[in-house]
Amino acid sequence: MTDNMPDEFVFVRTRYNYGSFVVSSEPGYKNGSFIGNKLPVLLKQGYQWQPFCGVVQDSEVSSPTYHKVAIKPFIGFKLSSNEIAGEWQDYCFHTRALGVIDQHGVWLCLDREGNPVTWCAINQAV
Repeated sequence: MTDNMPDEFVFVRTRYNYGSFVVSSEPGYKNGSFIGNKLPVLLKQGYQWQPFCGVVQDSEVSSPTYHKVAIKPFIGFKLSSNEIAGEWQDYCFHTRALGVIDQHGVWLCLDREGNPVTWCAINQAV
């Protein structure tokens, strides 16, 4: 699995307790928080923090070797050359994003248009 564009990095905003944090696929990215460069993923046994590796097209994850997970909370996304440039796509607090886990960490799944595969879990059982 590789990043979409080599000259752009993926930035994802998530929440932990009362703060929001940015994680990135950029090598060596430091966000200054104790969560590091990890995202919360929902597994059968509960939440787990996994290193964020980048993006993958959702058409590539049909293989049984990939374990699909929900990234929650997922509140922002952008592709950019750095954290400051570019506009964020914002999502509500109840949004979950599709991800897959491998031995390196979690990958965010993008649709054909390059947007995260998301759904709102406000009316679904947790």
